[in-house]
Amino acid sequence: MNNSPATPRLNGLNYAEYALLRNEILSKERYVAGLVLVDAGQTNLYKTLAAKDPRRFGMINPSLEDKAQYRCHLGELFLDRLHLSRQDYKPKTLVSHGVRHSLSLIFKSIKQEGKYGLILPADVYPVYLTLADEGGLTYQTYHARTGLPWGYLEGNKGWCLLVCNPLKPWGGQITNGEWDKLMALAITQQGVVVVDGAYDLNLPSGLRHHLDEDAPVAFMGSLSKGWLSPLRGGVVVTNRQLADVWRMNFQKSAKEEGHLREAFAALNDHPGRPFTVDTVVNAARHKLIKLLNERGLSVHDPGHGYFVVINATAQEAWEKGVLAIPDTAFGQAQKESICIASALSLV
Repeated sequence: MNNSPATPRLNGLNYAEYALLRNEILSKERYVAGLVLVDAGQTNLYKTLAAKDPRRFGMINPSLEDKAQYRCHLGELFLDRLHLSRQDYKPKTLVSHGVRHSLSLIFKSIKQEGKYGLILPADVYPVYLTLADEGGLTYQTYHARTGLPWGYLEGNKGWCLLVCNPLKPWGGQITNGEWDKLMALAITQQGVVVVDGAYDLNLPSGLRHHLDEDAPVAFMGSLSKGWLSPLRGGVVVTNRQLADVWRMNFQKSAKEEGHLREAFAALNDHPGRPFTVDTVVNAARHKLIKLLNERGLSVHDPGHGYFVVINATAQEAWEKGVLAIPDTAFGQAQKESICIASALSLV
């Protein structure tokens, strides 16, 4: 098999390699093996929806309200969004420019404190590992696709576990029973659980009472996945002890008034947009599943979002006329037996 656009080598590519190859293919190819090529590789949610419907999904203008320039008021709106009491949670809330920014500041605090060994998912978002490397942290990895690293958590003390919930791109969410088990282990093993909730419209139900009880957990929220406009706004809700330790690095981080005003407007003036986005991408996902089944491809439906897992490699999907995303694009694949399809081209 050669590497021409008509017969590309898809398996094993990282995201940057895949993105370049996809652009080349789409500039030339319309049919594969006599089938209309299905582009299931678009991952830019904002670019897709804003272009389709700028009235509903276009740029959000900065708020002109005086209080919009202050982080504390943005934090209050995030708490309202998560249905958490301002009075109880404001002292335990840290504001950032998004999950990536939150995580870089948390990693910085972990490095300074020197109490925790970091455990990261290797197959979700390569930036997790990049941020840890940039922060000078050593870490263990696990494959989130196959579950949480229970054996490691039970056999070691002093860890900081990063989880993504809902699990992008593989689908699935941590169950209430798993939250209970995680929190119990975090307490007995002197651990901390950090949750990337960027893809969650709400606080996980099984996590809420643990936050109420000041468990060693930190929930990271963001605006980037629900409001689409290229916003920079994020929040970390945690317990008092962790908030007190991490607060200094968050407060020292530069305050960018323009980002704060845009984020304030998103939460205050456009509260329903994430639910509209969710409705649109869910409908597109169902269309994609039907199309993939018609092409003879077996899929796993995660039940939310715009990703679908195909039970075949990207190369095998290509032979059915589908340009899907190799699992290696999301990090260290355990084995090349599946790939990911995005429904964004069908919105």
